[in-house]
Amino acid sequence: LEREVSGKYDQHIKSKHYMHATELLKKNVALLDGTLANVDALKDIKEDLKQRKEKLHEELLQQLSNHLYLPATHTKFLFEGLGYVMSAIVIDNACNIKEINSAGIKKMSRNILALQQNLTNITLTCELELERARFYYELLYLKPEEILRRIVEQEKRFTKKEYSELLQLYFRSYKSKKSAKDLERYTKQLDEIVNLQ
Repeated sequence: LEREVSGKYDQHIKSKHYMHATELLKKNVALLDGTLANVDALKDIKEDLKQRKEKLHEELLQQLSNHLYLPATHTKFLFEGLGYVMSAIVIDNACNIKEINSAGIKKMSRNILALQQNLTNITLTCELELERARFYYELLYLKPEEILRRIVEQEKRFTKKEYSELLQLYFRSYKSKKSAKDLERYTKQLDEIVNLQ
């Protein structure tokens, strides 16, 4: 019995079939505790199986821990670049916003900051890419001519398409009678500024 159980057990452990090894030990320990409990010659075998059961339990916990808790290098790899992706998604979806007022801009900035903080807590590095998205929405606090002036005075931070979407969102949000003509005028100015840089 001992050689047979020991051989099968070792085979299961080598091939990392922990469930089969557990079932084998459980079945044989129950047999030794049940109908064969009074046989003195099997006490050593019973003790050996119980020790193996404890070792297997420790090994299972270790394997589970290794799979559940990834080392920091693996986690960093998983989340590296996620800030850039999130920023791109938030900026690209400006075209889907019908209107936004100052309270909406503030809420958007807070939500982006919350994303940034959560991502920083996961990666343990400062996620500056989301700053770009926050800056993008905070440009809506400015008037269109101030946005264009910023592009000229500072380096261009966004693509022509992104600036164009920003101007369109501004005019959807702050409608006036001449907004269509103004939007066209500011879009032409944007084209000129972007082409010069």
